[in-house]
Amino acid sequence: MMHLIKKLTQVATLIFTILIVIRMLSGLEVSNQMLWQLLFVALIASLMKVVMFKETLFNYHWAYQLGYLFLIWLSLLIFGMFFKWHMTLGDAAMNLLLVFFIYGIIRVINYRQDKIEVDQMNDYLKKKRRKKEA
Repeated sequence: MMHLIKKLTQVATLIFTILIVIRMLSGLEVSNQMLWQLLFVALIASLMKVVMFKETLFNYHWAYQLGYLFLIWLSLLIFGMFFKWHMTLGDAAMNLLLVFFIYGIIRVINYRQDKIEVDQMNDYLKKKRRKKEA
């Protein structure tokens, strides 16, 4: 259970941070109400990821990944109506691009983290082999 909560918060934090940075860089509103709404969206997105994919999302076939991204985009449209974000068709299209952009950023971050972990494991194994040989 703790592992599930850890994964949920890691993904949600990453999504939330990227959303806030994008809003700040684009000069859009960053009020307390908007922060809570974006946090809710990030938690729902990470919850869907954790429920749908037990392993890393990138280990699954591209069709599953596209399905997940479509669900995220669909949930953004639903949240837009629920939170009264007054999205136009252009905003909806921009949100689709934003979903893919955030997915790409998360994929790069996960790749770099995995690479660091593999390098650390290889260093550990090398040290262990040296000890065994000595």
